[in-house]
Amino acid sequence: DLEARWVARADGEPVAGGVLDLPDLPPRSTASASIPVTPTLLASLADATEAHLEVTVSQRVATPWADAGHVVGWDQHQIVLDTPRARRVPRSRVRPEVEIGPSGWSEISLDGRRLVGPVGVTIWRAPTDNDGGSPGPDRQASNRARWHQWGLDALVPHWDEPGITHDGHGTRVTARGSLVSPEGRGEVRWHRTVLIESSGRIRVDELASIPGEFFDIPRIGAVLELAAGLEQVRWWGLGPHECYPDRRASGMVGVHRASVGDMAEPLVHPQEHGARLDIREAEFGGPQGRVRVASDLAGPLLHMRVGHDFDLDLEQAPLASDLRPRETAELHLDLATRGVGTGSCGPDTRPDLRVRPGTYRWRWWLVVEAPGPSEAALTVRPHST
Repeated sequence: DLEARWVARADGEPVAGGVLDLPDLPPRSTASASIPVTPTLLASLADATEAHLEVTVSQRVATPWADAGHVVGWDQHQIVLDTPRARRVPRSRVRPEVEIGPSGWSEISLDGRRLVGPVGVTIWRAPTDNDGGSPGPDRQASNRARWHQWGLDALVPHWDEPGITHDGHGTRVTARGSLVSPEGRGEVRWHRTVLIESSGRIRVDELASIPGEFFDIPRIGAVLELAAGLEQVRWWGLGPHECYPDRRASGMVGVHRASVGDMAEPLVHPQEHGARLDIREAEFGGPQGRVRVASDLAGPLLHMRVGHDFDLDLEQAPLASDLRPRETAELHLDLATRGVGTGSCGPDTRPDLRVRPGTYRWRWWLVVEAPGPSEAALTVRPHST
C-alpha cells in the first residue's frame, strides 16, 4: 500500500527525482533501494551551494485510516559536494528611497510606494500555552509570569539621534538605543549600523547586550512591518510547516512557498506561532514590488516569523475569534528564538535551547525589488525631529 519517492535538491529547489522500487518486506526487516546517479543529476548539483536528498513514503491508495498520498514517513540527508559554491547575498537591481529614522530607517519605498516600515528591535514574543506552565500545587513560576514581572511585554525603546555619514560605499547610519523595563528591572542595549549601499542594497549589523537580570528570554532579533499586498512568501530554509529549536527535526531544507495568511497556525488561544528556522533567504512579493532578506554568509542563519497578527494582537486577544488580522504584516528576523517546550503538560524546553543573557553580534541583508524594471533613484531623507 506504500509508495516511496526520492527528490534531489540543489539550493533548496528540486532538480531530479523518481519512484523507488520497494521490495515486499515482512515486519522488522530491512532492504536497500538504489537511486540512479546520472550525469544529468551530477551536472545539476555542480554549481550548488548545498544539496539534499529526501525520501518520502506515502499511501499508494486510500485506506480506512488515510487518503491516497498521505505521507507516513520521510527523511532528508545532506549531500556532500566536492566543491560547493559559496552562497551569494542578493544584489540590488533598483535603488529605493530610504527615510532614515532613529533605529536605522523609518520607511523604505520604491517609486513612491511604501514597502517596508520602521525597523525595530525586540526580545519579546506572545507567550504560548507552554510558556504558561502546568497547573497544580507544585507548579513553579511560569515563563509567562516571569516575563511579565520583568516587564518584557512593555519594554520602552529609547534611541539616540542617529549618526549619518557618506563615503564611497554609500550612506552609513549608526543607531544607538536601549529597551528599558518600566519597572527598572533591566535594560537591553542595542547598537545597529545600517549601510545603504550605492546600489540600493542594505546591510544591517546588530549588536545587542542582554543584562543578567533577563536570564531566560523569548527571542533576540529585529522586527519590521511589511506593506499591505506583500502576501506571497518564498523562503529557503526549514519548512514547510512551523519549526522551533526543539522541533527542528520536523522540518525539511528546501525552497518553500506560501501566503502570509497560510503561514498562521489555527490555534484556539492566540500565542506565538509560525516560526521558520535556518533562513538563508526569504522573499515577500506583491503587485507593488518585492522585499528580500538574507542571513549573512559568515554569520548564523536567522529565524523568521511573519504574520498579519502582530505580537501585541496575539498577546491581547483571549480567543482566535477575537483576532482582527491587519492588512500589513509583522516580520521578525531573529538571531535566537527560545524553544517552546511542553510546559503546559510536561517539562520546559531544554536549557541549551533557551536564550540567555550576554552580548550578541550578527549581520543581515535587505534588498527591494520592483515587479518590473525601475529607474528610481536612491534618495536618502534625513531623520526629522
